[in-house]
Amino acid sequence: MSLNIESLSSAPKTALLARIAYTLTVCARDTYEVGTEDVLDPQTLRAYNELLHRVTGSSDQGQKGLLSKPLLK
Repeated sequence: MSLNIESLSSAPKTALLARIAYTLTVCARDTYEVGTEDVLDPQTLRAYNELLHRVTGSSDQGQKGLLSKPLLK
């Protein structure tokens, strides 16, 4: 599946990236052991963190008017 957000203007693009970032943080919580600070699935947590890094980086670059790498390759 290809994600093409290039045709969106700045505000909708930023809103979409913020929603994706929020959703990633919610999904990452599934890697935690309930009621503790332990992580049950560190590899998956790291993958969510890397995706979150790319999404927030794209949002930041977009707000500065800079070109960014595609979110997904």
